[in-house]
Amino acid sequence: MTDPNLNSPSLIGKAKEPEVASILIGSGLYVFFPLVDAGFDLIATNRKGTAFVPVQVKFRAKDPALNLLPKDVANFTGTNVVVAWIIGSDEKTRKWFVPFGEWRERAKTPPDRKDGLAYVTISEHAEWLSQFEGQAGIARAFSDLFE
Repeated sequence: MTDPNLNSPSLIGKAKEPEVASILIGSGLYVFFPLVDAGFDLIATNRKGTAFVPVQVKFRAKDPALNLLPKDVANFTGTNVVVAWIIGSDEKTRKWFVPFGEWRERAKTPPDRKDGLAYVTISEHAEWLSQFEGQAGIARAFSDLFE
């Protein structure tokens, strides 16, 4: 008998954390997992350990936007967190690595949204988001770690 909880969004999302870590390691970064919940999922660093970037992983099987809940926006404000968004669960999966501050400058929260969700729609910001997608996004978002 298959456990129905194995396909829960939170478990699938948790499985994306080592996937993102693997991508970052493959790009030449060092990655660590915090032992306590510090409000982000990973820590990327350079070889010498002189610069650090916290990383928050967000997964959605399908979503027209890169979004964050108000609690995440509050937690990441004033930090150098990079949010790694993974949208999709097949060969069409897309990955963006966006510094929170840059995302926040473009994110909107319509006043009629009761959940307070802040988002950047992918279609509306496709050109801007292209600089953060895949390897280009890693190079840009983690540039301080490659110097």
